[in-house]
Amino acid sequence: MDIVYIVDFSVTGNSGKQKATREKASALSNTLGINNFIFISDKPREGLLSKIFGKLIFDITTAIKLLPYNNFIVVQRVLFLPITRFILFLKKSQVVSEYHADFREEIPHLNKSVLQKQLLYGAAFFHNFNFKISHGIIYNHPILKAKFDSIYNKPSIYSYNGSNYKEYYPLSKSRVRNDLNIESERIMFLFLGSVSKWHGVDYLIDIFNMPEIKAKKNIWLYIVGASDNRFTSELRKRISNDQTVILPQVDTSTANRYINSCDYCLLPVKQIRTSPGSPLKLYDYIACGKPVITQENLLGYSDEINRYKLGFTTDFTNDRKASKDILSIIDNTTDEEIEFFNQNNRAVSINEVSWVKRMGYWFQFLKEFEKFR
Repeated sequence: MDIVYIVDFSVTGNSGKQKATREKASALSNTLGINNFIFISDKPREGLLSKIFGKLIFDITTAIKLLPYNNFIVVQRVLFLPITRFILFLKKSQVVSEYHADFREEIPHLNKSVLQKQLLYGAAFFHNFNFKISHGIIYNHPILKAKFDSIYNKPSIYSYNGSNYKEYYPLSKSRVRNDLNIESERIMFLFLGSVSKWHGVDYLIDIFNMPEIKAKKNIWLYIVGASDNRFTSELRKRISNDQTVILPQVDTSTANRYINSCDYCLLPVKQIRTSPGSPLKLYDYIACGKPVITQENLLGYSDEINRYKLGFTTDFTNDRKASKDILSIIDNTTDEEIEFFNQNNRAVSINEVSWVKRMGYWFQFLKEFEKFR
């Protein structure tokens, strides 16, 4: 199978979108081989005009790159590339698009100016049109598939994110705590990743503000991955617990050390979109062998925790219940159970939910389109 994977954004940053795309591309390349896989991505661009004209330039250069190639299946995560799509139409190429979120739903929650948001609402038309003319769709969540299957009427699957167990792996907790200047006696809870409105970090702050948790001077909450923006400023003002720490974004190596330094990893979500998404951080957490506490009764979150015995669930939207559950977890989790999570979660990340495993599911779906090449 020959695959061209096209994304119209840079993959050099540390956002979940960039990181997951890099990891998917790497898994596809390793599985297919360099002679059967082409990855095309855009470069970083700053400023509104640069981004607008950059899309046109990327469209033209991508179309030119594809001219020499034939008999390939295209997987894309793009807004809309009209010139490239025309070339693919002439080549009779099958195009399968990734669907990660209802674009119009996200716009109100983005840290963008009024003008930028209006432009994005206009771009939503092309986002929708792109899926209508695709031959198949890969959703990243079953809720999205259930909602949009009847709208687009295309062959489709859903596939959660995967584990990058090569860059995220177990390290000595005492050693990394020493490196990060974290005291050894702390019971450390960690949220690591993009601090966006839909990730529910405000729930964590409210939970760790609860008097019963504040009274435990050895319980600490670390939030690692915050950008310097108004939302982060609002979160800082919300904190009343001196044992809550908000830190900026870190590189992959440092992220790995923070995960290994903690006792429990946290995975809340604010359900303000149709789909809560597939949290990449879940798979980074378990690759380090850490127990995860996630939102209960939620696909993409608690179903993975329960299926593979990766940790615990609670209701982060209920700060009183969540705080009681967190204290109960601390009091009742034995050393033997912690060791079980260390071994089990690492094994699951390698054997059950790795990117190679996820891409194998993609291949089964993409084979349906080979007969049309």
